[in-house]
Amino acid sequence: MKERLDILLVEKELFASREKARSYIIGGHITVDGETVIKPSALIPKIASIRIHLPNEGYVSRGGTKLEGALVDFQIDVSGAYCLDIGASTGGFTDCLLKKSARYVIALDVGKNQIDYRLRKDPRVKVIEKFNARFIDQLETAVPFDVVTIDVSFISVKKILKPLIQLIDETVQIIVLIKPQFELNRPYKGFRGVVKDRDIHKQILQDLNCFFFQAGYTVKG
Repeated sequence: MKERLDILLVEKELFASREKARSYIIGGHITVDGETVIKPSALIPKIASIRIHLPNEGYVSRGGTKLEGALVDFQIDVSGAYCLDIGASTGGFTDCLLKKSARYVIALDVGKNQIDYRLRKDPRVKVIEKFNARFIDQLETAVPFDVVTIDVSFISVKKILKPLIQLIDETVQIIVLIKPQFELNRPYKGFRGVVKDRDIHKQILQDLNCFFFQAGYTVKG
């Protein structure tokens, strides 16, 4: 049985009114079975998996909101943690870690002059620029990391994870944003830059699960 998405959100007590539900739907903050739906009138199965993605609330980039969702979903507490943010870019992940009470963050990126000036001036942040994460095992650090976050493009995360594992031990929590288009061994038929095939998503995740398992890690999700 199906119902309008705006009505279904109210029925599930996710919103107090259809007006509020519609504003979130139109704003692109609602996903149904992993796909963003922007039409309040869309008919959705009542058993569908619906998630609310909160708008950016003060992070320097949308990356902060993405990381916050992962910290909540996987119940990861970073308070007091010494963190490494690989692929920091503007600093969304770094900002989120600090707002969640991380003790210190090393924000690393292959680019230059990208991180928000507020983070650059924060004494809890050390910015390392023009550093190729393929050589992360050569990073000099005085204190062992507790948490590592990774958000990179145009490179497979496995090319970073292999040297990273030489730098850290098995107690470190690693949070990786997977971008399927950069994990493909070769483009598939019909590939146009974005991977929408769910079967390929599963293959990529299974491959990464095996990689972590062989390295002695447990995957939460």
